[in-house]
Amino acid sequence: MTDQTSTPTPGGNWIGTLSTTDPLATKAGIDVLRSGGSAVDAAIAANAVLSVTAQHMCGLGGDLLAIVYDPSQADLNKRVVGLNSSGTSSKRASAARLRAEGKAAMPRSGRIESVTVPGCVDGWSELHARYGQLPWSRLFDSAIELARNGFAASETFTEDAEEISALKAASEFRSSFNKHYETGTLVRRPGIAGVLENLQRGSRDDFYLRGFGQELIEISAGYFDKNDFVSSCARWVEPISVDAFGRTIHSLPPNSQGAVLLAASSIADEIGVTGELQQDELMHVLIESARLGGFDRNQWLCDGAEFYTHFTTSELSRRASLFDRERSVILPDAYTESGDTIALLAVDSSGLGISLIQSNASSFGSRLLTPTSQIFLHNRGMGFSLEPDSPNEFGPNKRPMHTLTPVLATKPGGKLDLLVGTMGGDAQPQILLQLLVNRLILNMEPEAAISASRFILEPPAPLQTQTFSTWEKKGKVSVRLESTANPQLAINLKRRGHSVRTAIPLDSTFGHSHMIQITDSAAVGFCDERSRGGICLQGFVRP
Repeated sequence: MTDQTSTPTPGGNWIGTLSTTDPLATKAGIDVLRSGGSAVDAAIAANAVLSVTAQHMCGLGGDLLAIVYDPSQADLNKRVVGLNSSGTSSKRASAARLRAEGKAAMPRSGRIESVTVPGCVDGWSELHARYGQLPWSRLFDSAIELARNGFAASETFTEDAEEISALKAASEFRSSFNKHYETGTLVRRPGIAGVLENLQRGSRDDFYLRGFGQELIEISAGYFDKNDFVSSCARWVEPISVDAFGRTIHSLPPNSQGAVLLAASSIADEIGVTGELQQDELMHVLIESARLGGFDRNQWLCDGAEFYTHFTTSELSRRASLFDRERSVILPDAYTESGDTIALLAVDSSGLGISLIQSNASSFGSRLLTPTSQIFLHNRGMGFSLEPDSPNEFGPNKRPMHTLTPVLATKPGGKLDLLVGTMGGDAQPQILLQLLVNRLILNMEPEAAISASRFILEPPAPLQTQTFSTWEKKGKVSVRLESTANPQLAINLKRRGHSVRTAIPLDSTFGHSHMIQITDSAAVGFCDERSRGGICLQGFVRP
């Protein structure tokens, strides 16, 4: 469901463009733009709606990362800013304790250790303080109305909700669906409505130090306490960037895996990607670039790691030199897994643009939820490792390695050109690399760039100690192609030494992507049809 109009309609002035995975969220954001809000206001309002209607993918119990383009800055080097609002582990976190229990990997669900302090609300607060135009309270009107009065369950929400039908704590879901999990069922979320109403009237302290925070402390049985929530999770960070594909590509530094995307982009650019390459040749370049940029991720990428120290210009060139046009190179290979995340993009008529990623990590996160507010807690803690020599070893007050990768591209001279975002777990850098090449090298319009068949990387067989975001040291990588790909592509990639499998139709592990292309008069965007309901809209007002 899309609206791809790229120029203002007669009699109307363009006020902004917004893309989300839910028409209700997109509408809420457009309404905020029409009320005089900024792109950041619109993004917060849309994310608030998604915290109600898409809690299988994101919500108040998750983290938030964003990258913002601010045209008001005269200094071109200060126009792109990053916000990392991922939370830390408890001060009581202990890898030794879990290893003593016989654990080889971080728990994925059902254990409080998989939960870090949720950063979403702190992220909203920081974004609004710097870029908000409307009052804070205005941003939650639509989300509260939908939580109180109900919304029609989407196809993906219904599918995932049925998976937790036996979860005793999820009383609101059982009462809404009444054992009949059907798309379109009216779902009410009174618990979340109450939390949003308190947040609307108050501040982040009302969320973290009272209400939600108190509930989290109680269910954690001593793992968290009030001191874990006093300081904001959100921190402004300097983005990292590389020049590739005729643009400067910007993302966030570690603990985000934006570093992996930028490395892969630089390597692909140095190898050479052009529109003259045959499809299998181009795919081979992109697959190998993704591997060369990411195979050692678990050995270096952690909170505080330095992108430019690890990926020096000479190191990126060295990796590019390993590329073989005829064969897949032998490297330590990768394991990938899908995640449950939302990306949303917004740009307004002032040129302010934002790529925002918000996530529970897995579907419904840790499967733990606060008893009264019924907010699911994410499981980002599984980005930690229990290996004693890992830079991501589980420990107190640490941020785990994070899959969220917000992206934007600027033209030579510093002007905003492209906003991009996707869900997809470990595959996010691979998906984003393909989107950037489709748009910037193959000159596809946003709709075609997003709709084109994709690949992702995965292990040859499911691993026994699956964690959310690990590139295994010894796992042999496989390439998984979408079912829409030309069958000959798989044959040709196998000839180059790739292990190739074809996915089932509508496989969500290939991501729900968004793209907004900024033009002189407006901005045209597209939301991935893989999301089964997402929409990109432009807003106009009468002069």
